[in-house]
Amino acid sequence: MGESKRYYWLKLDRNFFKRHDIRIIEALDHGKGKEYVLFYLKLLVESIDHDGALRFSQAIPYDEQMLSVVTNTDQEIVRQAIDIFKRYGLMEIEEDGTIFMTGLPNMVGSEADSTARVRKYRENIKKAFQCNTDETTSNAEETSSNKTETQSKKKSKDSEKEKEPEQDLFDRFWAVYPRKVGKKDAVKAWNKLKPDETLTLQIIEGVERWKLSTQWTKDGGQYIPYPATFLNGERWKDECDIAVTKPRRNDLDEFF
Repeated sequence: MGESKRYYWLKLDRNFFKRHDIRIIEALDHGKGKEYVLFYLKLLVESIDHDGALRFSQAIPYDEQMLSVVTNTDQEIVRQAIDIFKRYGLMEIEEDGTIFMTGLPNMVGSEADSTARVRKYRENIKKAFQCNTDETTSNAEETSSNKTETQSKKKSKDSEKEKEPEQDLFDRFWAVYPRKVGKKDAVKAWNKLKPDETLTLQIIEGVERWKLSTQWTKDGGQYIPYPATFLNGERWKDECDIAVTKPRRNDLDEFF
């Protein structure tokens, strides 16, 4: 069975062009600002499947001329735009020349082709079930007393089993994730997922598996994605090439 493909897309907020930094950049240099913003969007798209990192190869970083060619942008625009992006915190350049588009983790979405098929199947099932429900509602109404009894049992069950706070579950994830950057964005992504105990365990096991992968261990871990990117893309479900033996289950017990 072939490896599942993964598709990525850039998510722009409807107010993207109303952001203060984007408006200021657009107004720069007597009309050149719009070219800066277009160049910025091209860089975001170019880095989308590398978790915001831009690099020609492991051995060669991009320079201004190369970026000019791959984005079809005038080299002078590239030079000026890079200075502006760094000034406004839209871009960071590491000592080894790797470019990071800092805003990408909040602007990326992804979905495996198998996930898309499952999602479509579930939507069809849900629609069919809804039609069934509408047709039989009149024959399946609960009496008022039955509803009260059901609610009472539910409250009793909830009181017997206390739910663990979301923050505590997130702290477990954060403790094992190897790249501790963008915590605020990671918390936002975590709260969007609303994982329970079972899903939290699956996420952490996925992190531990990826920590042993070739992709995360090479080049000092520079290709490890931001935590928010990992969560938004549901990367713990992805397959990876394990470079060494997987950790024993007992290695994870301390977190649960």
